[in-house]
Amino acid sequence: MIDQKKQNEIEDLETLDSDRYENIFNVYEFNKGDEDSYYYFNILKKISIDDSNIDPEVFYYVKVDRKLPWTSISYNLYGTQHLWWLILLFNNIINPTTLPKIGDVYKVIKKEYVNDIVSQLSI
Repeated sequence: MIDQKKQNEIEDLETLDSDRYENIFNVYEFNKGDEDSYYYFNILKKISIDDSNIDPEVFYYVKVDRKLPWTSISYNLYGTQHLWWLILLFNNIINPTTLPKIGDVYKVIKKEYVNDIVSQLSI
């Protein structure tokens, strides 16, 4: 059995804030001996949100009014650039390098519900 942990459970690795995208993924250790070991993420894990089961009280819509990257939109909404991935995930956007267009409307989770949603996704 492969040992899998979250990054914050491994003393050798930097502790991440709870809103970081990397917290979704398990960390694995490849160990060929003391000098040839390293940690890696399984980035092929797929996460999706079935928003048909989410109470409409949890989200609202925002309209993009100027050219901004996802990290800036995240900062404007949540006070951190690290939740860009949550906006993309909630809107079924696969390619984070595609920037939002002026006039586009996105569904976003209200700030008071973010911790609950992120906690559920990290399980």
